Amino acid sequence: MRGIYLFNAAIMSYPQPLYEQTMSWVQDTRFAVPVYLLQGEGDEHTLTSLVREYFAAIEAPAKDLVLLPGGGHCVVLNQPEVFLAALRACQAQMGSITG
Repeated sequence: MRGIYLFNAAIMSYPQPLYEQTMSWVQDTRFAVPVYLLQGEGDEHTLTSLVREYFAAIEAPAKDLVLLPGGGHCVVLNQPEVFLAALRACQAQMGSITG
């Protein structure tokens, strides 16, 4: 029940103007900084196949796609400990790249 509540709370707090701006965004694929994508493995809203496609097109000094097992669209809310551990691992990896 907690997961369902957190998922719905996140969706209900998304302002309409921000939603419209997000949906009209055209993504760039060239970055001057390392890029890390953290994706819930079971995300049914932002399909992993689309994330993989975008990730493949990214040009960056370093990049990584981290699939979080058991995670869905709101993995940061539903599995904060898993998300934080993955984020810290990315931060450590970035630190080893930048020196």
